[in-house]
Amino acid sequence: MNVILISESHKKAAILSRRILSKYARNIGRRTWIGNLTEEGLKHLQDELNAVANKNTAIACHRVVNRQQIELEWIIGSRKQFDADGNFAFRYTENSQKYDMNLTEQY
Repeated sequence: MNVILISESHKKAAILSRRILSKYARNIGRRTWIGNLTEEGLKHLQDELNAVANKNTAIACHRVVNRQQIELEWIIGSRKQFDADGNFAFRYTENSQKYDMNLTEQY
């Protein structure tokens, strides 16, 4: 199966996860890998990443279903880097934004 792996790990966890991911898949971006793995190979990868996971580790694995659909397989480490579907928000704010939703004004 074709998988896409996204690592948003920091510090020493980034070095360790990069080393492990590069053994199983090829690097297509600074923090992205793609590969064709069997179920058994994917399980070995997950076990190896779980063995070195810590609070700075954040890795998401997506399975390519078809050309227009991918499914989240698992997330290892910190889930706060990703949403429920495994998407990564590259920019966000923690400030509470207030919007005026009064759309009844006449122009």
